[in-house]
Amino acid sequence: MIAALVALGLLAGAVVWDILDDETDVPDTPDEPDEPDAPDEEDLGATVTENEDGTVSVELGDDETGSLIALRTSSDYYVGSGSGHGTANDYTLTLYLMPEGFDFPENTDDLPDDAFFVGDLEEMFGLQELASWDLGEEGHNPEPWADGTGPVTLWDSRIEAPDIVSDAPISFFEVIEDDGELRSVAMTDDPDFLNDDTVRVHHFNETDGDGETEVAAGGTFAGTDGDDIILVNPNQTGEITIDAGDGDDTITVGAHQNVTSALATGNGTAEDDGADVISVHLPAYEAPEGISEAFGEAGAIDFRDEDDSLTVVLPDPSEASAYLVHEREDVGQSESLYRADTYFLILGPPGATISDAELRDWYDSPEDNTHLGLRVVSEIDLGAASGSLGEDGSPDWDYDHRNMNPDITFDGTLTGQVTISY
Repeated sequence: MIAALVALGLLAGAVVWDILDDETDVPDTPDEPDEPDAPDEEDLGATVTENEDGTVSVELGDDETGSLIALRTSSDYYVGSGSGHGTANDYTLTLYLMPEGFDFPENTDDLPDDAFFVGDLEEMFGLQELASWDLGEEGHNPEPWADGTGPVTLWDSRIEAPDIVSDAPISFFEVIEDDGELRSVAMTDDPDFLNDDTVRVHHFNETDGDGETEVAAGGTFAGTDGDDIILVNPNQTGEITIDAGDGDDTITVGAHQNVTSALATGNGTAEDDGADVISVHLPAYEAPEGISEAFGEAGAIDFRDEDDSLTVVLPDPSEASAYLVHEREDVGQSESLYRADTYFLILGPPGATISDAELRDWYDSPEDNTHLGLRVVSEIDLGAASGSLGEDGSPDWDYDHRNMNPDITFDGTLTGQVTISY
């Protein structure tokens, strides 16, 4: 009886608790629907990266439908004022992204009538500038300022354009501005104002005026019989020869160019070609690749005329160490004498301190001393003499084209120098 009551009580309690549970249950919250995935962003535009080695990489976006163009711009402007003004040019290379559907004008005739400035072209053709490089300037002031006190100068700081590697074609255009206004446009396959195939020579002469001449590598630029100012950008590597001719000439060249003289040959008498002022600028050091490059790319300065003067502009010590080897040749017996003097301007790695003994070893056996990394960049010819001993024991020269008192100044400090006689 008691067991039955207990069972009945348990059953009743279970019913009560079940009722309570039913009353307190909360219905389940329905799951939130998944948000749809956002669409992938389009890969538009272009990325320009300037690399440590000086090259430039360009990558066009995978979804970009535009195209790449580059404007190689030459901007003319006046220097000074009045009757004494000169002219100069700024050079730039600018890379743009042009939207799909636009065709940039390929020549001046296709320019829009209302395009007066490069900025107008940028707006008309939707050009987005990606990068721009300053390629230097050149100019001259051939006469004193109007007040008669200004300088007579020439300058040239042009540099080569960077090497651009792109995963999409780039169309290059040459644009010329005159005092800021658009003058011409033309397609070109060369992004550079400088190259190894031609050398641009700036020449000024009071009689014939001034101008620029492009001389093919291996060619010669000839001056006039007057006083010429001849300037070659030292950054240009194409090898040409400057023959300034008569007159008191001012000549500036890089180490790759040659300067010849108007000296006569045959009887040892020099023509009076004036007192030339020559300046040669040595480049930053580049390690030679093999013996042929260590010796085969040096320019030559004919410096046999004692009336001439020469300034050698050395690179900054952070760019190269600089050395001078004076080769003195003195050979022959009484029947035949030969004497010659030559200076070799040599560059080595920055910070190197190559000893005199090492210079001599390198001169005697360069193939065994390539570890020094030396490179001849310019050769200065001081002339030669040939003849025999006279009856009194003194030389009797058939010809003597030597500069016995060379006027040479070094703008900078030589790391080392030696004289080698044989």
